[in-house]
Amino acid sequence: MYYIEYKGKKYPARNIDNVPGFEDEGTVTVADYSLWEAIKDDYNKEDKEAHAIDNEIFFYAANGLLEKNPSDEMLRNYIGKNC
Repeated sequence: MYYIEYKGKKYPARNIDNVPGFEDEGTVTVADYSLWEAIKDDYNKEDKEAHAIDNEIFFYAANGLLEKNPSDEMLRNYIGKNC
């Protein structure tokens, strides 16, 4: 797990590969939904930084999930069921 910083606050993120149904995507980035909540107003205002961050994110997971450090298999299953 690593963190993406936006406006001085850090949000959990993680890279994962072989997501069911999206294997052709290769390695993708999953971020905490709180990141989306932080950038969405700026994103809707066409802010370039917010768009750049969102373009890097494949999926926003439920708040707190990444901090629980789920196994890759658990995270793949979660994304597969919710994407």
